[in-house]
Amino acid sequence: RSSAASDVYKRQPVAVGTMGLCIQSDHPALAQFPSENYSTPQWYDIVSHSSCAILDCADTGFRPIVQMIDNFERNHRLGILWEAAVGTGKLLVCTSRLSEIATRPEARWFARSILAYAGSDAFAPEQTMTPAQLKTVFGLS
Repeated sequence: RSSAASDVYKRQPVAVGTMGLCIQSDHPALAQFPSENYSTPQWYDIVSHSSCAILDCADTGFRPIVQMIDNFERNHRLGILWEAAVGTGKLLVCTSRLSEIATRPEARWFARSILAYAGSDAFAPEQTMTPAQLKTVFGLS
């Protein structure tokens, strides 16, 4: 790079946004919500009404069902929809405020899909989280 180009690059504002979604589209929680492995239009309102969980404290291989890809400067592991076995219990977490967009058909289908999954025998999280990790995720530690 030339010196002038380098100076322009250095003056760029720090990225504050995120960079899309990484979706386990074949996960049974999304069986009734057609999806790709990446962001598509039906996710817009669901994502816009989400407060992602920061899952950095989870084990290295922990993978959310729907993960927001953070910008490269922060690089948090962000979960919109994720599940974990915690002790003898199991947990399914959706960080989207679906009640705020309840009139949107995609929000209703998404809610229907995750509720059907949570009530089924297929709901058997393979990933684990300790109570201490869970407290960290929810800001209780």
